[in-house]
Amino acid sequence: MPTTDSATRLAYARYFDSLGLQVVPLFAPTFGPAGGICSCRSGASCQSPGKHPRARYKGQPSRLPTTHENYAVVLGPYVVVDVDDRSLLDRLPEVLGFDLPETWSVDTARGRHLWYKADRPLATRLGARPHVDLKSGTTYVVGPGSVSVTGVVYEPINTLDIAPAPEALVRECGTPRRHVETVLTRPVPRITSRFAMPLVDRWCDEMRASTTRNNDLLRITCAMLRSGVVGEDGIALLADAAREAGLDGDEIGRTQASARRMVTGEP
Repeated sequence: MPTTDSATRLAYARYFDSLGLQVVPLFAPTFGPAGGICSCRSGASCQSPGKHPRARYKGQPSRLPTTHENYAVVLGPYVVVDVDDRSLLDRLPEVLGFDLPETWSVDTARGRHLWYKADRPLATRLGARPHVDLKSGTTYVVGPGSVSVTGVVYEPINTLDIAPAPEALVRECGTPRRHVETVLTRPVPRITSRFAMPLVDRWCDEMRASTTRNNDLLRITCAMLRSGVVGEDGIALLADAAREAGLDGDEIGRTQASARRMVTGEP
């Protein structure tokens, strides 16, 4: 069974807490003969194993993880360049179109988190480049010392300070849109109302034509969940449209799971 030193994980979590960032306990994966699954009630069917909060965290105080929990860090004025494909690391300036200074970085299960400090929270851009997300503000990342469902530990690769975010990165992220955070309390219907199907069709057409696929998938899924008339079948149709637009199943699952957390507060 993969393990990590809980004292080291807690030390990292305390460090982020000392920076004034919100620390959020996550469900950790459990491991058996068949491999790792999430310890939440969804188990092997979880769409975000080992990476989602144990409880609603927005508007709540920072809380350090216990021995058996992963944790996340809500980024605030920090920016994380989240590279989800290790083969891109050597040519990241080419992929982004601008240079990044060396900074404190964390190896993840599939890539790397590069941390930068801005002077204010910035917008998150999921899918800013293929396999590269830019995260800031109210978005979180899994913290170092946590364990992925594949058994890989999120591990810092250097002891550098967190570098200031270069101006090109700040411009690329942009300013977050203001919105009132309202959590949906009614259940999502199973079947879409027949009166809403033309709207679902328009949303799916918009998804197929999207040039900012992850961002649009997140936005449209949130709109569907908030509508009250689009059911799980309509959300599945949007996922099919996202596949036609070129997103893979893992990306779609993660993005729609993020939308559910944002709108319904589901863990």
